[in-house]
Amino acid sequence: MTATLNYIIEANLGLLMILAFYVLFLRKETRFRFLRMFLLAGIFGPLIFPLIHIENNESGGPHQPTHMDSVKQYAIIFAPMRRACWRFSSGSL
Repeated sequence: MTATLNYIIEANLGLLMILAFYVLFLRKETRFRFLRMFLLAGIFGPLIFPLIHIENNESGGPHQPTHMDSVKQYAIIFAPMRRACWRFSSGSL
């Protein structure tokens, strides 16, 4: 529960920073292709960035990720998506 709440808070803070940058500096910009790319990156960037975890290993050596670390991350991120895909792949649309 706290991981989900932490993700939501971090993603919303990132979206707010992108919105503030847009309002302060890019509101009157006339290069619409640039604005379109900026806004698309501004939406997807803050949603993906909180999923990247950088761990500080205080023992001094590099952290060796185990197989279970990747399995846990896969289960947390893709479990809802796999259930949704399974519903639609059963042939009944």
